[in-house]
Amino acid sequence: MPCKTRPYKTGFKLQEAYAYEGPALGLNRRTSGPKEEHGARYLQNAALTTPWYMTFRCLAMRERELTKNNNRVAVIRTCKRITLLPNTTTEVSGYYDKEIPYKTTPSIIQSTILAEDYKEIDTEPTFRNYQYKENGTLTVRLSNITTRTITIPPKAIICEVQPVTIEAQPTDTKETDMNRLPITSDSIQAICNVAMPESYIDSLTLTSDAVLKDLDLRGSGIDAALGLRENQQEITTKYIKDLKDRITQAHELATTSANKARDQQKSHYDNKLEEEHETEGDAQSSVGTIGIPDDVELVQEGSASNNETVQEEPPDEETAQDTDTDEDDEPVQLRRSTRERRVPLRFRSGDFDMTKSAQRTPLSDWEKKVQYITSLSDRGYMEGLQSEAAKTILDILKSSSHTPT
Repeated sequence: MPCKTRPYKTGFKLQEAYAYEGPALGLNRRTSGPKEEHGARYLQNAALTTPWYMTFRCLAMRERELTKNNNRVAVIRTCKRITLLPNTTTEVSGYYDKEIPYKTTPSIIQSTILAEDYKEIDTEPTFRNYQYKENGTLTVRLSNITTRTITIPPKAIICEVQPVTIEAQPTDTKETDMNRLPITSDSIQAICNVAMPESYIDSLTLTSDAVLKDLDLRGSGIDAALGLRENQQEITTKYIKDLKDRITQAHELATTSANKARDQQKSHYDNKLEEEHETEGDAQSSVGTIGIPDDVELVQEGSASNNETVQEEPPDEETAQDTDTDEDDEPVQLRRSTRERRVPLRFRSGDFDMTKSAQRTPLSDWEKKVQYITSLSDRGYMEGLQSEAAKTILDILKSSSHTPT
């Protein structure tokens, strides 16, 4: 049974063609009532007057086309060839294509299933105002989330545009004292006097320290000029004071660390020089010190009258005052090098009997006889008797070959 509806005066001028851009398209919310009462076929079941029927029919045709297009009002194509490096984000230029007649509405730009060849490319969602045939070009941010380089040819589909609905307008934040302040010439003049006490030309020559010290935009001057509450002033001043204390503490800590590092580096350098000096002395007496235990006491050189011994002590941590030269001529204690003492290479390169290395091997009797005869011949005492001396040496060698050496 047709519904009895009261003809409303819409106040809109309808065009004969089913114009999508006509002013009557602002009646989207008007269709919710007939749809709930008569269902999806509300145009056939509801007895609408001609102006309302034409208006609702235009809206129905537009929504049907949007549903057929998978809720997509347009697609975005690239303007030129694009090369996306691995794991990078690039801004590219694109243009609208395949636009459908739709009202001016907020829209979102997002990835689309139409770009099957570029599924690895991520599109950053962007909100824009959609206007049919008046959109022009736009900038889209694309991200290559793969480890390979992707090249997109010109006029390739990279994303799509879908309409969105704003369900609620943003509400104002809670009103504060600053929002309630009257904006007058006096308040502006007070802010300028506190923030810039000098002229603009003179303020250009200020250093950073002077600006941080004098230009205090959240100091008590502006608070007093604008009449803020005392508790807000205390909170702001406390925050600035804490910030200055933190900066001062950080500067002191950095200065202390730098001085300590410089002193430590100087101490290490002095120790290195002393070790090099001691190493030279150890190299000269390496043969004589083989087999000496580490706990042997060393006698101070240059003190023949004083036979005082100095034991090895662990090195203490030096300070900056210890490295200074002493005015008093006090005796300097010898410090034993802490490096590992090893047997020289000539004693470690072969098989040697180290138990008799410090003793001289005695000569046998025949060697003494031969050396004695040879020395007499060298001195000229055996002139004309060389043949007899040679026979004597041979006899000695023959007799010594039967005796153990």
